[in-house]
Amino acid sequence: MDPTSSYSDFHYPTRMAVIRLSDGRLFIWSPVRLTEILRAEVDTLGRVAHIIAPNSLHHLFLVEWKSTYPGAKVYAPPGLRKKRKDIAFDADLGNAPSPDWAGEIDQVLMQAILSRPRWYSSTSGAAPCSLPI
Repeated sequence: MDPTSSYSDFHYPTRMAVIRLSDGRLFIWSPVRLTEILRAEVDTLGRVAHIIAPNSLHHLFLVEWKSTYPGAKVYAPPGLRKKRKDIAFDADLGNAPSPDWAGEIDQVLMQAILSRPRWYSSTSGAAPCSLPI
């Protein structure tokens, strides 16, 4: 069963990506609701180090991920820090990758109605992200 979220009685499917970096740390992209089953599965993959909100819409579950993985850094895309003052973000996302994942995952900031960085593998070019809304 796919996880879903809802906003104003609109239910929509949600997806996230988990990327294991070369040192074994995990990069969580667009986290969904953290169930006990999902947590157990993630924990078998490695240590959660980076929790990424890819845009100012995908932020609903950041707090529960951060409270479950307090050692992880939480990253804010443009506009989200202002929108979610209740979240203590560790860094802002921009046009260059963090040194923590540079060389493995690259990113570029796409300016549009909904500005957000795009990520892709520096080696394969694979991208765990969707087209802009």
